[in-house]
Amino acid sequence: DALLLEIDDDGSGEIGFVEFASLFGVQASEIDYSAVEKAETLQKLREAYSAFKAFDADNSNSVDATELGSVMKTMGHHLTKKELDAMLSSVDEDGSGEIDFK
Repeated sequence: DALLLEIDDDGSGEIGFVEFASLFGVQASEIDYSAVEKAETLQKLREAYSAFKAFDADNSNSVDATELGSVMKTMGHHLTKKELDAMLSSVDEDGSGEIDFK
């Protein structure tokens, strides 16, 4: 208990990361986990946008059936118009007939 009181700078009754690091002479600061999560989310969003742009041949920020069909063909999948339309409609939130990156 005496050691805890000596190390527990903020009086929380627990030894936090910064207090623990100071035991070893390491100058540390609190970790902002929300910033880490935001950075990870941003990275995932960038990756998703890069993948989307690979489909968006005309740089319109949307993917139509022709663009989707072209990419699918390069991947070895020759889909019918009906199959492409079904794929599009499953993710077309606004009924435009295209996939928009929002």
